[in-house]
Amino acid sequence: MAEVILGRNLKGTFSGTLVGVFPKITLTFRKLTKAEMNIIAPILDSGTQSLTYYDPSTNSNKTLSTYTGDWGYENKQIMIKNDSFNCTFISRERRA
Repeated sequence: MAEVILGRNLKGTFSGTLVGVFPKITLTFRKLTKAEMNIIAPILDSGTQSLTYYDPSTNSNKTLSTYTGDWGYENKQIMIKNDSFNCTFISRERRA
């Protein structure tokens, strides 16, 4: 995910300044039991998470400090719907 500050210059041309590229990882969780949901919900609800993933660009594991997006009241109805769901983890720091 790229963060851009947008605006128009004096000629009216639309331009922007790239603030940085913030890695974003989306996970799909299978249908969870109530016990599993009780374990994972507090992690997704917390202000930050530590996420380790394999980065094929550098051929190494990386650890990010993230926050979750796409985790709202609608997704917490999973136990009623009995379905899988997605959750997005967004880096709190831009890519170097």
